[in-house]
Amino acid sequence: MTRHRHRSTRTDTRPFTGPVSRRENRAAHGCVTLVHTCRCGAHRRENVNGRHVEMGPWVEPGERGAP
Repeated sequence: MTRHRHRSTRTDTRPFTGPVSRRENRAAHGCVTLVHTCRCGAHRRENVNGRHVEMGPWVEPGERGAP
């Protein structure tokens, strides 16, 4: 079986709600959170403010932290 590599096929823009990564980047907080969705249903959140980025991990459907 080949290993699936997540790629974003859809991106939704949502209001900022808080940190998305264990390696928090406070400079990226305060604007919007982008929610990237893979074709398999996994989600990844990314905080952006036009200059700084904080990227969270991919979360499989049904796992804790899924939107």
